[in-house]
Amino acid sequence: MADAATSVRQIVAAIEAEFGRDWLLWKSGSTKRDGQRSHKVHPVAVAWAEAKELLSQIEAGAPVTDEFRPNIAFLDELVSDLEGSREIPNFARAIRPRLKTGEFEKAQFETNIGPLYQSAGKQVEFVPPSGKGRLADLKVILGQQDVFIECTRKDLYKPARHDDNAARKSLGDDILGIQRELGSSLEVIAVVLGTLDAQHSEDVLAAVRQAISKGARGMWTRPVEGIGLIVRELTRIELPSGTSVGPILPDAIMSPMSPKRLALAEGTYSVDQEGRPYITGEKRVSVYVIDSHRMASVADSFRDKRGQIPKEGSGVVYVNLDVSHVVEGDVDLYMQMAQGAVREALTTPPGNPQIAAVILMTTPTPLPVVLENGQVVKVLGRRYFLVRNPDGAIPEGFIIPGSAPAQEPRADPKE
Repeated sequence: MADAATSVRQIVAAIEAEFGRDWLLWKSGSTKRDGQRSHKVHPVAVAWAEAKELLSQIEAGAPVTDEFRPNIAFLDELVSDLEGSREIPNFARAIRPRLKTGEFEKAQFETNIGPLYQSAGKQVEFVPPSGKGRLADLKVILGQQDVFIECTRKDLYKPARHDDNAARKSLGDDILGIQRELGSSLEVIAVVLGTLDAQHSEDVLAAVRQAISKGARGMWTRPVEGIGLIVRELTRIELPSGTSVGPILPDAIMSPMSPKRLALAEGTYSVDQEGRPYITGEKRVSVYVIDSHRMASVADSFRDKRGQIPKEGSGVVYVNLDVSHVVEGDVDLYMQMAQGAVREALTTPPGNPQIAAVILMTTPTPLPVVLENGQVVKVLGRRYFLVRNPDGAIPEGFIIPGSAPAQEPRADPKE
């Protein structure tokens, strides 16, 4: 308990040193200033208030549980980033004035990226604002050729209020209908990013028909449209002796974690000459919607910032994507789809040779960590996904922090 109290106390003290206790009280909605409460709370102040309350409980002898506390983890990351960033030139001009404003999230992301280069032994500095406009957020000084770093944050995702339950049911029924028409007996899994609409459904059905007609099996993605498709043979299932006969939905196409997955199965019930029941022509379908940004908007977030890198220069763009509404098990698929969408935007003529790579980063998300005693705990961390530009130029030997490649999805099959 003493260790927990010390850790939280250090976080609280560091946040108060940077932001000021009076400002934190005001922006958390705890006190008034000039007789008025703040009309808009600040995320740091809200998290700080939670940390103060937790510290009070610990000091009063309350038991400390292993419950994951996102706000405490958020402050812990922020304190670490600020400690590293203060040593980077121009922090006082480029970062500190923005920490208490509406630009906090953008400034925070820059404080996360700057120390990555500093830890890698690079000479890096924040680029302060000027009357001529800002070229990029950071600059890595190499001597003959500097590398510019642009950090952009996709707006926080707000789940759509549109109810697409009926659309998922309709799409599932239509995929079963295609299987009936073509006489197939397969498992088909359709994945859609964002809210399912009529256009998405038409794209999925066209892809399903094409794959089954060609006898294709496998997984394909259309990143720009934000759809993925799996067509495969039926998953074999061994049922216990005495189990009744009927269409089966294997765990492989079910997801208890997400409310936006619909799975259907059908088959023809028959009885052989000896009176034993069996199923023929079984077909399975799963329609799965990932609650997230649409891929077109992810690509736009890159396009909006590519002009910050000088055309005659060399640079890297980091994009921070909000995955707070994405089910933990779907983060990889979502980010791989985003890779494909950004890759297409990056390489579309006339291209962007001044950009060597785009690094897609998740917002902090719980990651499993195995302790020495074998216990698995969750810690807040970011995931990195590389999109390398085949036409981009970067100084020889320059290593991009966060550039460890992730598995890349297959492209949509050609006609």
